[in-house]
Order: sequence, then structure tokens, then C-alpha cells
Amino acid sequence: MPLGDQSPQQQDDYSTVSSDDTVQFTDIGSDADNRGPSERILIQPPVTINVFGAGAVTTGGSDTGHTAATTTTSSTGTSGSSDAVISRLESQIAALSDKVEQLASQIKSAQQPQPRLQVDNGMWRRMKGAPPTQRIAFSKRFESAPRVIVGICKADIDCHRNFRVNVYASGIDPEGFTVNAHYWADTNLFECGVSWVAIGNGKG
Repeated sequence: MPLGDQSPQQQDDYSTVSSDDTVQFTDIGSDADNRGPSERILIQPPVTINVFGAGAVTTGGSDTGHTAATTTTSSTGTSGSSDAVISRLESQIAALSDKVEQLASQIKSAQQPQPRLQVDNGMWRRMKGAPPTQRIAFSKRFESAPRVIVGICKADIDCHRNFRVNVYASGIDPEGFTVNAHYWADTNLFECGVSWVAIGNGKG
């Protein structure tokens, strides 16, 4: 705050000080009653500007000739380190996103209704003189054509002849299949028992 009388033509004077400086006001030519002209001194502390990426710190004062020193420090490589960290984080985020998508797909698949396993089985007998094939109907329709396995469970043939018998399944669909039991040449078949099992997806 100004002290004493001042002339309108008086120019301000600036001084740059640090935070440790003590500001004093001194009267010029005061009398015994401490009255007289005084000089006003305006104090402007130094200003420090930190600019990202500049790698330097600049300290300045007023433009009246009182200029503080400028200090320049070497770059610490912060920008390059930040770029590396950002790149690594982006890679990690991308990997996590892929993992989340895989887990979401697995969860979606697990939530879908799973097919129910269905099993059916039976036996067919071919007697001497009967047709070599027979259509078999499943007890319950499958969702799709199942896998059918057949085998000989009984055979009655002439012991003086060769044993030549072939059994297999054909024409398999969701509702049934055809069982086959063939013999040939000199084989004399009296009876052939064929067992079968069908395994597949059942209807929900």
C-alpha cells in the first residue's frame, strides 16, 4: 500500500525477489514526525513455468530490466516412457477383450439346451427259409439318425457245413433301420439271432 504523498507523474519500480526476501518501505527525506515524500516499490515474485515435453524450467521476472536467471534441465525421457506404457496397456486391453469375448461365447453355448442322450436296443431272429432282412422301428424317435451296432448273439447251423454268416445294419434314420443276416455257399442255417443297440440324440 502506498505511503505518504506521491506525485501523479511518479513511475512504478519493479523488483524481483525470492520467497525468502523481506520487503521494507523507506521514507525519503521524512521529518521528525515521519512525514515526507516516500517511494513506492512494487514487488513481483519470480514466475516458474513448466511446459510438458519442453524438458526445461524457465524462471522470469518483470520487463523493466529486473530479470531472474533461467535454468534449463535435461529431458528425463518421460514422453518416451509414457508411450511405451500406453502401448503395453493397449495390448493388455486388447488381449483382455479377446478373452472376454471367448468367455461370453462359452457362456452362451453353455446356456443353450444340450441334446439328451437316447439309447434303444433289441434283438431279431432269422429263421431258416425267412427273408434275410427286417425293418426295425425304434421305440422312440431320435433327433437325428443314431449310430446302430449289430452283432450275432445266436447261430444254429449244420455242423458238417461251413459257417458263413454276415450281419449288418442299413437304411438308418431317426425312426428305425434295416437289419440284415446273410449266409451263402454251402452254409446250412437253421436260426440266427441278431442283437442291436442304437445310440443318438433324443428329442427334448
